[in-house]
Amino acid sequence: MVELATRVMRGEKLRDLGYETGLCPAAPLVAVKAPVFSTVKLALVDSALGPEMKSTGEVMGIDISLGAALEKAFVAALGSVPTKGAVLCSIADSDKAEALPIVAQLSALGFGSTPPRHRGGPERRRYQRHRGGRIGQSRPNVLDIIDEGRVS
Repeated sequence: MVELATRVMRGEKLRDLGYETGLCPAAPLVAVKAPVFSTVKLALVDSALGPEMKSTGEVMGIDISLGAALEKAFVAALGSVPTKGAVLCSIADSDKAEALPIVAQLSALGFGSTPPRHRGGPERRRYQRHRGGRIGQSRPNVLDIIDEGRVS
């Protein structure tokens, strides 16, 4: 491969070297790339995520369906995929209407919701298990919920 690349960089054409150009035919596969965060691998690392997200690596799950590829990526990144427990939902007010069906699906799968804050409406009665404050403004907040292990 190195010799071939060197010859091409020096001006030879792939077709003159016996190779065809073009893309490989599409394979019936789905690939999902997932970050691996320091908090999963290293003890006592701050769990707060910022714009840089503190990812220490990444993994990939590949399969013929999106669901199976996602599961493989989650297992590789987290070690396992929880089948029940609590999920943390921190949703901007402008996105809540779109997010409610997703939260309802999680609930149907056996997951309870742990939103850090709700301002009202029917979703508050259905899904609220914790009412927390914003990071840096009051406690408990999202970081406290994660640090206490209250989410799956």
